[in-house]
Amino acid sequence: MPVANRLENVEIEPAARQEIGARRIYTATAIFDGQRWLALCPELDIIAEAASHSEAFENLRAAVQEAIEVAKDRGVSPGEPAPEAEVLAFLQSHRTYDQPVIGQQFVV
Repeated sequence: MPVANRLENVEIEPAARQEIGARRIYTATAIFDGQRWLALCPELDIIAEAASHSEAFENLRAAVQEAIEVAKDRGVSPGEPAPEAEVLAFLQSHRTYDQPVIGQQFVV
């Protein structure tokens, strides 16, 4: 059963800040909205889209990498964590489709 079909009981916890040397581990969740796949990085509140979940994850990783590089050049934060209510709304937008919710971690 896809995770999206059990959202009534979901508790969202902020991702633990995990780092590997100078790099950090981020999480990504992809959902199908009926037309395309959307992938969310909740730690930075960044979303990417594509025709497949794997492409959405690739696009998200590139967007996160770019956000980090631009932020570093400007001396600012690359983003803020997505509010819990927005993450839940993102997941609930998938509920009417048969595609599963897919997640992964990636390092940037």
